[in-house]
Amino acid sequence: FQVHASDVFLRIGKSEIFIPGYRTYFADEYNIPEKNAALLRALKLTLPPVKINDFTSSNPGMTKLSCRGSYPIYAPAKTPYETFISAALQHELSKSDLYSAENGVPISIELTLVDFKSVGDAKWTIEATFSAPGKETVTIKNETFFDVSFAASNACGQVSAAFVPAIQEFLFKVYSDQKFQELLK
Repeated sequence: FQVHASDVFLRIGKSEIFIPGYRTYFADEYNIPEKNAALLRALKLTLPPVKINDFTSSNPGMTKLSCRGSYPIYAPAKTPYETFISAALQHELSKSDLYSAENGVPISIELTLVDFKSVGDAKWTIEATFSAPGKETVTIKNETFFDVSFAASNACGQVSAAFVPAIQEFLFKVYSDQKFQELLK
């Protein structure tokens, strides 16, 4: 993850007051884990290619979430969360030859939840609803737990660092879900 911070010293007469820096956290760029790639290679033997018709969000254009009430957490380049997750999904499917804009099974996706908890049992929660013409919709929710520090600035860095692994785990759960696989048949 990347951190941008600045500290401020406020001078009043001969006294200085230190104001902690305002930190902004950016998640890492997405990479395909071998676990997901291996599962997609196996699924390619039984599933047709996919075409993503729509990838929407119940909170469209959301680019940040606040950590501990003050530290913003962004996807890389302040990309909206639904755009970043959609690109990760399409990238994984394309790399495994399971994506076809022309001949794929058309699916629509609505990202219904992207959120995290940074106190206690820290976790990212990602949930989406998948639909295909003539098929029953499928909702998949994944919670990715991670260790978190008590100190806010450290904890928020850990939240940011856990975002890409949370997407990777969510997508693995999507591909593994029997109901999702039935949408494509």
